[in-house]
Amino acid sequence: MMKVYTKTGDRGVTSLFSGQRVPKDHARVEVYGTLDEASAALGLAKSLTKNEKALSIIHRIQAELFDVNADLATELGEEAKRPLRYRLTEDHARALEQSIDSLEAARIPQKGFVIPGASSAGAAIDLARTIVRRAERAAVKLSKFAEVHPPVMVYLNRLSDLLFVLARFVDQEEMIAQVTAKVKRILTENSAAGLSPEERSFFEQPILEPATEQPSTPEHPAANDAAADTATSTKKPAASTLLGRAKAMIEAAEAKAAEIGVPMVITVVDGGGNLVAQHRMDGALLASIAISRDKAYTAMALKMSTEAAAALAQPYRALYGLNTVDGGRLVVFGGGIPIADDGVIIGAIGVSGGSVEQDIAVAQAGLDA
Repeated sequence: MMKVYTKTGDRGVTSLFSGQRVPKDHARVEVYGTLDEASAALGLAKSLTKNEKALSIIHRIQAELFDVNADLATELGEEAKRPLRYRLTEDHARALEQSIDSLEAARIPQKGFVIPGASSAGAAIDLARTIVRRAERAAVKLSKFAEVHPPVMVYLNRLSDLLFVLARFVDQEEMIAQVTAKVKRILTENSAAGLSPEERSFFEQPILEPATEQPSTPEHPAANDAAADTATSTKKPAASTLLGRAKAMIEAAEAKAAEIGVPMVITVVDGGGNLVAQHRMDGALLASIAISRDKAYTAMALKMSTEAAAALAQPYRALYGLNTVDGGRLVVFGGGIPIADDGVIIGAIGVSGGSVEQDIAVAQAGLDA
């Protein structure tokens, strides 16, 4: 069995992959040593999350960093003591871009700057991201006097982008998992003391369960949408496009709003919380533009109606303070409802402009279209 210690580096020198002996503070050693730190931080993140998609991406990155470091530890020239072959190609960076696009499609948009720490795993990924940025700066410094394999520079730049998006995705999934777990716990405690009959009716509704998951890979993510309960959505044949369905929903919702004589703002978002369509009737309040959007966002994020969430967010109830989560974007009064097709959440509708009861009625009319 090979010993961990070799004593060959006791005098502060080490061997590059290409065989040259260099000081341990050599610029090449600085770059790949920094990436070793990044891999360790990713290992910490991996131990802190149970999200299969995130685990798959992290493991792949850690494996690829071995190849990145091998290329960084390779120095061309007459002093090379072994045949050289670079490992990294442009395809590696393209694969990172595909992962970024996949995560962005599943991520709910956010506003403003991000303060790391919303979840333990997300914070560890953010730590890895900043370490990768430091490695990239060291690689730029190295490239000023030595050759750096070009795909390495592209890879490092794209990797930090991926880690930013991955951290936000993990934060989001952790928040949803925590809220869902609390709701499910309350739903199973049918004998919970102090519940009014009205609140109990909410608790007895089946919570939205995730759809059957498919094997997950970075480029082919598992389905994370969920089945909808009868109180919050209706089963409809899948429309050719979500935009087409959104237009029909908005038309029906507007007709209902006109019927009750209240100008409304109607918003439809997709499965990632991204805006699909928004319609403001003449005379609708300006504030309703943002409120309707946030109602749809909330219904999508929690995979339940904002009316149901409101019952759980009352003082002394299990989710009191829910409206302070996610930068205050979660709305805990009625008017936001998930949209489902064949038991899979594909988006949400949000309505604002009237009383809570009126908003709910208009949203339901749109959903029934």
